[in-house]
Amino acid sequence: MADHSGLRTDRDGRRGPRRRLEGVVEEGVEAGAVVLREDDGGTWLVGRACRELLGHRVRLVAAERLGVMTTAQQGPPLAVEDVEDLGPA
Repeated sequence: MADHSGLRTDRDGRRGPRRRLEGVVEEGVEAGAVVLREDDGGTWLVGRACRELLGHRVRLVAAERLGVMTTAQQGPPLAVEDVEDLGPA
């Protein structure tokens, strides 16, 4: 799994429970947005942490960033903790 220990934390640090998610990393509709699309259609904002994995299936551990507003309206933003690259989708 990738080391994401250098990622910024939220201003107030509020996070939801940790989740294990799997899906494909895709470009978002808004410029610069990166999303994880799960097989069941769920969509999460993963941001720059996964940009290098566009088009790959990944398994990740993340927590929802509570109280964070974004201009990308494609799902709740996540604070990604670990990413496992499962290869091209």
